[in-house]
Amino acid sequence: MTLKASLFSNLKDKHLPCRIAGCPNTWTFTGEEQIGWMREGHDHPPARMCPSCFAKFNQFEDITLPCAKEGCENTWVWTRAAQTHAAGRGRTQPPKDHLCDTCRKTARQIESLDVPCRIKGCQGTWVWHAQDRLLADSGAGTAEPPPRMCDACYTRFQSLQDKPIPCRVKGCHNTWPWTRHMQLEAAARGFDTPPKRMCATCATRLATFTEQPMPCRISGCENSWRLTPLAQLEAAIAGTDIAPRMCDAHYQQWTQLADRTVKCRIAGCTHTWTWTRGAQLHDQGRKLGPPRRLCDLCNDAIKALSPIELPCRNEGCTHTWTYTPEMQLASLRKGFDANTHPRRMCRDCERFLTEAHTQDLTCEKCGCDILWTKKHQLHVHLGQWEKPTLCTDCRRGND
Repeated sequence: MTLKASLFSNLKDKHLPCRIAGCPNTWTFTGEEQIGWMREGHDHPPARMCPSCFAKFNQFEDITLPCAKEGCENTWVWTRAAQTHAAGRGRTQPPKDHLCDTCRKTARQIESLDVPCRIKGCQGTWVWHAQDRLLADSGAGTAEPPPRMCDACYTRFQSLQDKPIPCRVKGCHNTWPWTRHMQLEAAARGFDTPPKRMCATCATRLATFTEQPMPCRISGCENSWRLTPLAQLEAAIAGTDIAPRMCDAHYQQWTQLADRTVKCRIAGCTHTWTWTRGAQLHDQGRKLGPPRRLCDLCNDAIKALSPIELPCRNEGCTHTWTYTPEMQLASLRKGFDANTHPRRMCRDCERFLTEAHTQDLTCEKCGCDILWTKKHQLHVHLGQWEKPTLCTDCRRGND
């Protein structure tokens, strides 16, 4: 026995994978078959089916099918081997895009095209293969490529999921779907956050509103501003009234103004309050200037004070005057003791002095003039003094 024959005699059976794609089974390449195969000059084992696939192969018959090219009357044969391969992948129906031999030859003469990706902003391309171009061509030679993604976009597309995004309308708790396709387009343009959009319900409701002219909030202004459908929708959802606004002209003036600090109206207080731009704008037509107001500290402090009724300072007067919280606060700001109250006249005494007039009386004895002042008249009115009838000199003479 030669050395070669001795080596062949020791060959063992091999279990090789089935030639049908997707089939996990194997077929046995016996030692005897291996010897015969090598004697024929082959270096690699043959591609065969496993017994199960081979049994299916024998059950099939070649099927003649029409060419997938529209208008072509030729046919192609779906062989038993091709049917077995399709069955291994779980397919029972023949491919719908298969061409006859003539059309396949025609396709070889057509060039494949690089077509821009369908995702806006993406610079990638996909290949429109010759066979697909032939299938899309109705004969006029004007077929347009279908919208498709490049490989990179399609790979990312498969890893994405649609996301529910909150509705942009204030007060609405619904969502709108940010689809995978939208996410791809946003990423291609350099954005990684979703845009502001409405849910379907709000979009439908928005169509029921129309833009409305509204009067300017500034007193005396006859201009108007535009109330948008979106603002009306948000107010309807919130159940609130439309907030007043300024017209464009007053808004431009408002942007050129600045808040001002104004001294507190309480005498002795060194703090200020803010005269806002809006308040200044309201004052432009009246030209009254800033109102007299309290600062925040005085406004808080005055709430703890109450009016105090104090007796009139004029002897004989039984009336009182009101020591207001503002007067009390002014005294405190000037450093006076809270328990020390000022002396003032009541309103009746003040009114008497306001309405009274200085009079010239005639002395009953010498006939000269007597100056009867308003203050002297008040003392007479209160019963403290008597109306004078003699001048000073005559009174001294009588004394």
